[in-house]
Amino acid sequence: MKKPFKTKEGIEGLIRVFKPYSHIRLNWKRRDWGNMTTLQIRVIRNKDKSTISFHHEKLLNSKQRDEMKEYWNKTVNEIAEKIICAGNN
Repeated sequence: MKKPFKTKEGIEGLIRVFKPYSHIRLNWKRRDWGNMTTLQIRVIRNKDKSTISFHHEKLLNSKQRDEMKEYWNKTVNEIAEKIICAGNN
């Protein structure tokens, strides 16, 4: 599967692998970056719990690594909030 994408925030790339209930692997680039990176997101099941894993490769330097650490931490927190809200309804 090779499908290009672009978000309203200006993130663009190419979905390279999509395996439902498992993982997605894609090329990923922020609007203000000159380089394309590789991102893999996995959902790992373990009995009645799951882990969401973000593996981001080909970042240029510590600045990009720090940006992405903050970005993915924020993303995980937003996911957690939505799960908690859904559980309260």
